[in-house]
Amino acid sequence: MNRPYMYYDGDSFSCRLNENETRTTGHFLASKFNWKLDHYGHDGKTVDKIIRSSQRYSWEKPGSFMFIGIGVPLRLEQYKNSDKGFANYKYKFYPQEHSVETVSIQNFDSKENLDMFDDQFLQTTTLFKLVALHDFLLYNKIDFVIHNLGWNYKVDEFPLAQGLCDEVNRRPRMLNFFECSLHDLMQLNNNKPLDYGEFGWNGHPDEAGHEMYADFLEENIKQYV
Repeated sequence: MNRPYMYYDGDSFSCRLNENETRTTGHFLASKFNWKLDHYGHDGKTVDKIIRSSQRYSWEKPGSFMFIGIGVPLRLEQYKNSDKGFANYKYKFYPQEHSVETVSIQNFDSKENLDMFDDQFLQTTTLFKLVALHDFLLYNKIDFVIHNLGWNYKVDEFPLAQGLCDEVNRRPRMLNFFECSLHDLMQLNNNKPLDYGEFGWNGHPDEAGHEMYADFLEENIKQYV
């Protein structure tokens, strides 16, 4: 099928590079399939913003292939009537999102507040949202995959997630949430993050890491192309 456009999205794990590097996972994938890249990734992008951006794109360019990358779930949003920061974004963005700002949970000023946000709870609520996104896109006959730019999710014994893992596993277009996440693959392949000294294996892939991950995604979408 002729697909002139390819959508790629995510948080900083989708787009941050060393100073002299230029190619992210999205660039490698677009080159592999000879598609024009629409890159919507930016630092600090929340799960909810990624979902909204994906839905907007799906009804604007329905013939495209969409790579929807989900990064850090430990973020909230706030609405402010401003356009702070959008001039600094390297890739594309929706102006409708100008007034939505990311609130990092780590910025909460007390342990009591931090305890409100359990990792497994946030992973679980993220997966519920992604199941809904998956079915929305499938209903609208969009070709896509939803993939995990973060770490392997561990929610199988979390009470709130009862039955959810089976639902995720029934949806093969949700690729790598329980194994083979970006960071799992980086460590398995010894692709050290560009900021390993600061974050260890939790850091951002360099260009070689992006290329490795593009190879992984290529293998997992052949049946859909």
